[in-house]
Amino acid sequence: MLMMYGLNDATKGKKGGYMQHFKKITCFGILLILLAASVVGFHFESLLHASDTDEQAMDVTSSLVEKQGMFLQMDIDGNIQYLDVNPDGIYDSLDLPEDSNPDVTYNVTVGSDSYEEVVGIYETMDDAQDAAETMLEQQAQVYADGQEMGESDLSIYTDDVLRSTTKPSVVEFKTLSVTTPYKEVGTNIPGYTSAYYAKDAAYLGTKNGKVKFKMAGVTGYVDESYVTIKPYTSSMRLSYYFVAGGRLIHHIETVSNSSEQRIGNAPSNMKQGVKYYSYDGHYFYTSYATMIRDYEKNSFANAINAKKPYYNYYQFLPLRSKTSFTAQDLDKRTYEVTLSSSSKMYKHGQDFINAQKYGVNASIIYGIAANESAWGNSGIAQAKNNIFGLNAVDSSPGTSADTFASVGVCINDFAKNWVSLGYLEPTDWRYYGSCLGDKQSGMNVKYASDPYWGEKAAAQGYYLEDATGKKDSQRYSVVVETDDEWQYVYKEPTTKSTKLYSTAQESYKAIRQYPMLVLEQFDNKEGTWLKIRSDAILKSDRSNIVCDGSLPMSQLSGLYSDSYNYAYVKLTDTMILASNKSVKPTQPPKPTPKPEPEQKPKLPGDVNQDGRLSAGDYVLIKNHIMGDHVLKGVQLKAADANQDGRVSAADYVTVKNKIMNR
Repeated sequence: MLMMYGLNDATKGKKGGYMQHFKKITCFGILLILLAASVVGFHFESLLHASDTDEQAMDVTSSLVEKQGMFLQMDIDGNIQYLDVNPDGIYDSLDLPEDSNPDVTYNVTVGSDSYEEVVGIYETMDDAQDAAETMLEQQAQVYADGQEMGESDLSIYTDDVLRSTTKPSVVEFKTLSVTTPYKEVGTNIPGYTSAYYAKDAAYLGTKNGKVKFKMAGVTGYVDESYVTIKPYTSSMRLSYYFVAGGRLIHHIETVSNSSEQRIGNAPSNMKQGVKYYSYDGHYFYTSYATMIRDYEKNSFANAINAKKPYYNYYQFLPLRSKTSFTAQDLDKRTYEVTLSSSSKMYKHGQDFINAQKYGVNASIIYGIAANESAWGNSGIAQAKNNIFGLNAVDSSPGTSADTFASVGVCINDFAKNWVSLGYLEPTDWRYYGSCLGDKQSGMNVKYASDPYWGEKAAAQGYYLEDATGKKDSQRYSVVVETDDEWQYVYKEPTTKSTKLYSTAQESYKAIRQYPMLVLEQFDNKEGTWLKIRSDAILKSDRSNIVCDGSLPMSQLSGLYSDSYNYAYVKLTDTMILASNKSVKPTQPPKPTPKPEPEQKPKLPGDVNQDGRLSAGDYVLIKNHIMGDHVLKGVQLKAADANQDGRVSAADYVTVKNKIMNR
């Protein structure tokens, strides 16, 4: 990314020398879109409810699964509302200046917030960036020589449209009729988002027609035609965090509305009345510019909590867990919110609890259902018992959405087929860790175009705590692997044991911010190990994962037993404790005992195992048949002299005949 500037021949444009006049550059005009907001009765979250392939989901020409402009708005008390933010179908243009004007120039400027001077004019963006990079190198030498220089920034404009800058700036996603695709920096894992749910991100540079941004945990590259770049000002409408009544609240800006939702309980070092910036939800800043400078260096050194990142417990808790909330707790919360027994979620608390047999946390899928169905009051929920919006796609959500015989059947289907055997299964293409997550890890990566869908569903856990007085968020120890390198998950605490699965996805690309539910920690001769709850469902003998390809998915039960669904990973120095409950070291576990090898007789009929057939063998077989002396083990197998699978009179006749050489 461009940093500072220096003036010499490198600043001369191919269409002229230095520009002697000053030019005050105005920011790219803000599009004023006045959109009527109206409450609607249903909401659809994801391209992937239709089980499309990854390529289909990322096809930018495909329609939004959501009805155009459907926007989930949540207030700090957990109340949910859906707004049609674009009823007239007005979308931003994807055209860049050069698309309509082949003679456009790329102007390099230097300056401060008050003015900028054009110092070079170039025919291509590459030429402009090459010149700017040369300025950077010269500026670095100026500082190395101990010379002082006024603070200025480099920018590149075309027709007053900002294309690249070293100023702390904001990426704003355009309002499109489709989702906005991007690829994660470093892995090229594809993702998607929508300005209907969150419009702003941190700007980190422009390169080869791609804009680098950070939002909802992910750092990605997006085509520059899908976004605009705007220098940061304190008056801008931006997303931020604040503290109210001991709660941490996330204020999210969209194309024409905003949403405020509870993230969790505020850390002690975050104070009421202060605005905090963060585009990962882990490290917080009181200065937007300071945050950008850290992000540019891939650092968090100047965050207020640089040594202790924040993790929203319910957002990063692996779903392979169980809640302490009861069916009655869930039903009470539903009624308190809806004040009506007509909600399709009411009196189904027990169905959510029962779904935990699939290794799916009841309170978390309860939060998903609340968001997807407007607390069970959406049109699809009421008409089709579909409280998750399953298969509600494209332009006919009401028609295409699945119909269920009952809400209980819907909950069971979602828990088993969509979650346990889908998003939580490491062999599934949608697997990015077993938590709700964000756009870097968890279900949110592939489930929703709303980059903050995970935290909205997670919020219900805290409201349940408020309503019941229970501290469910202190139930488990959760560790997050933050490294870019992936590792194997083993059957036993040794690298020589069976590799069950890995913390990677898509051709062994590491899943960053990978959460694990930790059961124990211990040391052995290979190092420190964590015993974790397995994301993959294991076979009852723990020999392998159930989804090993030996059976079609339709024949798998999806059931999950805590008694044998555990695995092991090596502890690394890049793992971070993401829960209030710590991990206490324990003694190394004893290896799973190997079954005794099956003993087979060397000579059928040789019951006394003396290496030959004799009258003694004949007598032992006869006594076994008569019940005088019951044979066991290898003797019993040897007594089956004719190898027909049972011991009978035919066996001692066989032995007698062999003794007589008949």
